[in-house]
Amino acid sequence: MAISDIYASGVHKRNLGHFANIVKLALSDNQISENEQHILMRLKKRLEIGDAEFDQIMKNPASYPINPPVDRDRRLERFYNLVSIIQADEIVRSEEIVILKKIAIGLGFTTDKIEALVEKAIALVTNNSSQEDFVEEMKKE
Repeated sequence: MAISDIYASGVHKRNLGHFANIVKLALSDNQISENEQHILMRLKKRLEIGDAEFDQIMKNPASYPINPPVDRDRRLERFYNLVSIIQADEIVRSEEIVILKKIAIGLGFTTDKIEALVEKAIALVTNNSSQEDFVEEMKKE
């Protein structure tokens, strides 16, 4: 097996874990809204999630580990995706925030700043910040 194959499979495993976290948040209210479905399908394509993998994740998203990226910018990009899914139905529920905080800690964000981090992230996404603007603003925290 070539080193590029090993790297590719590692990236794909991280993508599966990331997508599963997004699904956990989307399912936190036991339903997926039309906007959430749109985001899921867009991310499915971008993260190169196959149809069979998609079905497995939808059935049991908890069976996939978080697998955080090493790079801070990529962690922030993933955090943006997570916040976007909870904002998709325009209602941020307390159970979504609890799950988001747990995932953010799993991504490597520190527990002592998690409250402020989540609050700022939700405000940025609510104000329609682009992913690039989100990452730049979150770097300031």
